[in-house]
Formats: sequence, structure tokens, C-alpha cells
Amino acid sequence: MCSLDGPSSSYFGTECIYTVLCLMESMDRSQIGALKLILETLHQLTKCSVNCRGIVFLSGVSKLLSLLEHWERLEGVNKIRIFRSSLYALSNIADLRIGRNAIIEARGIPLLYQLCHNVPMSQEFDAVASQISCIILKCLPPKWLPLKSVFSAVTFEVPEKTAEMRNRDEEIGRAHV
Repeated sequence: MCSLDGPSSSYFGTECIYTVLCLMESMDRSQIGALKLILETLHQLTKCSVNCRGIVFLSGVSKLLSLLEHWERLEGVNKIRIFRSSLYALSNIADLRIGRNAIIEARGIPLLYQLCHNVPMSQEFDAVASQISCIILKCLPPKWLPLKSVFSAVTFEVPEKTAEMRNRDEEIGRAHV
């Protein structure tokens, strides 16, 4: 498939996005190759922020999440490519504030969290788990770490010197002079 860069992918318009989403929704399990091609096209389309907004307005986020929810039903060698393409499209959508809000409203964070825990423990799914966690991190509100200083995460309280410690320091200082 030829790759569409950002500027040229924005010329397709809402009709193309609507068509791709309708085709994605109408696919069944026997048409894995076509679904892979549709999701790769959707991934390329989401590289443009205008198209991401169109996907959000056409409820494409909920369609992508419903596809991810039932990813175990997919069979064949294209299963991981379908999974990755849909996650890359969601990641591009999550770059926009409206996309993050759409993912949150479609209850995508709990679904993605569950997916991350259910992904098989194999090397080919490591990138998938990493992509899921990146999408979750993009959608969650930023929180500050509880640091007292920006120089170190660990702080040590220096105890106050007692009279006995001061006397000892003075004796050591006199001995060195």
C-alpha cells in the first residue's frame, strides 16, 4: 500500500473517512485481508489532524474500540497487523484533545487497560502492549510527582547537632590544627 503523507491525506475529506468507517464496520471474520487493508488506510488517514477530527465526529473512535474489544475473534496471520493498525490510528487520534476526550467518553481507557493485561506474553505482542500503554498515558490527565526538590527524588533530613556533637566537632577541629 502506498503511504499517504499528512498534507495529501487531508484532501480525501469526510466522505472518504465515512466510507472507510462503514467498510470497517461491515467486515466479518472471513474478510481479514480486506479489514487489514482498511485499517492500514485508516492509520494513514489519521496522520492528518483534520481527518482525526472527522473520525471523532463520525463516531469512528467507538468503532475502533469495538473492533479492539473483540480482537480475539480475528484469525490468521494478519491478526497482529490489524491490531497494530487500529492502535496506531487510535494513537494518532489521541494526539488531539478532542480525540482524547472521545476515547475517554467511549470508555476506551478501561478497555485498553484490559487489553494490555490480556495481550499474549510473546515477543511479537510487546510492541502492541507498549502502544496500548502509550495511548493510555496520552489520555490520562498529567499528574505531578510528589517531589520536594527538582534536583533529587530522595531527600534526607539532616539532624540538628546536639551539644555533645558540637563539643566533639570542636575537639576534632583543635586536634587537626
